[in-house]
Amino acid sequence: MNPGEGQGEDDDSTGAPTRVWRIHIAARRPRQSALAALAFVAIAVGLGVTYRAPIYSILGFGLLFGSTAAYWTPRHYKLYADRIEVVVMGRAAGRPWSQFLACFRDSDAVFLSPTGLSTGLARFRGLTVFLPPDGDDVAAEIEHYVTAGRNDSGA
Repeated sequence: MNPGEGQGEDDDSTGAPTRVWRIHIAARRPRQSALAALAFVAIAVGLGVTYRAPIYSILGFGLLFGSTAAYWTPRHYKLYADRIEVVVMGRAAGRPWSQFLACFRDSDAVFLSPTGLSTGLARFRGLTVFLPPDGDDVAAEIEHYVTAGRNDSGA
């Protein structure tokens, strides 16, 4: 959390979050994470040796870790009555529930879709919310927020 975040009078106008949790997927699976990191290092070293230039090792390592950043970086989620907020590496991004038409759940996450679909480009426009352990109640609350706006406006 950033200094001053969640303090002051502005916090009262937006309301307190109904849920707050932190997820670090790599820490949940330490064995797989260690193997993946070892594979990334091996590939990066292999690139450097193959092309006889350490810059290729550095670029390969950066690309591999950068493309899987969601796995390696911890994130904080905050659910509010009107929005969801995700904090990654100190940067907060909030999106109102009204942006999402549907949610799709799997064992570890809920995908919030702005198009009502979970395929194609919707994955790039939507938001994947990684659930805490035993996150059934969190998933139910997210589904409630997403569907509540649809039921209220359609009645």
